[in-house]
Amino acid sequence: MAFHNCYNLVEVAFQNDTSNLTNIESHAFSHTGLRVFNFGPNVSKVNAKAFLFCSSLTYINVSKSNPNFTSVNGVIYNKQMTKLIIYPPGNKSVSYTVNKTVVTIKKYAFSSCEYITLVNLPPRLRKICKFAFSNSAIHNITTPDTLTMIQKGAFMHCKNLTIANINGTYTQLSEQCFKYDENLTVVYLPQSFESSPLSSFANCSSIQCVTYSKNMKERVFMAGIPWVALSDTNCSKYLPAIERRHQEYQKWIQNIFRYRY
Repeated sequence: MAFHNCYNLVEVAFQNDTSNLTNIESHAFSHTGLRVFNFGPNVSKVNAKAFLFCSSLTYINVSKSNPNFTSVNGVIYNKQMTKLIIYPPGNKSVSYTVNKTVVTIKKYAFSSCEYITLVNLPPRLRKICKFAFSNSAIHNITTPDTLTMIQKGAFMHCKNLTIANINGTYTQLSEQCFKYDENLTVVYLPQSFESSPLSSFANCSSIQCVTYSKNMKERVFMAGIPWVALSDTNCSKYLPAIERRHQEYQKWIQNIFRYRY
């Protein structure tokens, strides 16, 4: 937590170079004003919470000689390009397409990203780790059929999330997966889905429609999904209103950019 909550910190310059920096620990730079950060050649470990809520951080560079990480347009992947590790929270792009080689979205990868509204996931994705999209601005999410695991709190506190189209081969969601997603309206669950911890949909009070397998165990709906949503299978009728809500959000974001920048 070396620079945690140093809100006015916009740049870090090391005395000599970054070659001696090997580990970036939890909350090392969280809640700071950093705009750009440079990974030196010897960085081998970065904690998932190192850059949380860095709302000005738009780009992370990685030394080309670093054997562990690589940067693609400021987004951090492992060297093999199979894991997305950090998406800079201050990146002002509203959409992003994850590299097609990725099979894992790491912990907190998109957490606290307040501008991103759409993330296109790769066709071979297998795992979404803990809190990967928590506290982000995503509007909807569609997972590929290859997905085998969504870990705890992956989409928790996503207050703009309205549509969750969950595909995959797993049978159970994780704890707190969509907890506190107060505007989640439509949920599509895979045919393989059977049950879920009671906290998966806790405090999701706006859900209107759910599609689910006949094998679904009813106890999952004790976790926040209104019972009336079970009897409404015509989810498409809610989509126009959701689209209008998204358009209004985009106008609001544009105004924020206009006055803030």
